[in-house]
Amino acid sequence: MVIYYDPPGSEPEIQAWLGNVPSDRIPQPKGDLGTRLRSGFRWGFNEGNLVCAVGTDIPELDRGMVEEAFSSLSDPGGPDIVVGPAFDGGYYLLGLRRPTPDLFERIPWSTEGVLDTTIARAARLGLTVASLPPLADVDRVEDLPAEFRSPR
Repeated sequence: MVIYYDPPGSEPEIQAWLGNVPSDRIPQPKGDLGTRLRSGFRWGFNEGNLVCAVGTDIPELDRGMVEEAFSSLSDPGGPDIVVGPAFDGGYYLLGLRRPTPDLFERIPWSTEGVLDTTIARAARLGLTVASLPPLADVDRVEDLPAEFRSPR
């Protein structure tokens, strides 16, 4: 597991939050989300042959979904890309079978068009896409499912 964190100087806070969880910890570069994802996937493919990035603001994301993404990508007849759609038009998981830096070009980051634009870009690149179930990400307290909210 790799924790690809931001801002770059926050490793002490990341360490305190994670405790003794074994992981590599790498600061994200400056730039938009596309720049940071491209960099993270480049690092990941230098280390292994399948890479998935997941958001940290998805309380309903579980290990089984991540395992399903890797399983799909490792199947020789499986998709080139696995995406976990978020209800807000983005995605909470993106998995790739091979490096695909062009996938992150000219995406309207932080808008409801991220997922659709990414899928359209994948099609133009001749890549097949599989989807996981849609989940909610948490951008505001109101986005948090009720069972995860503490009573006031």
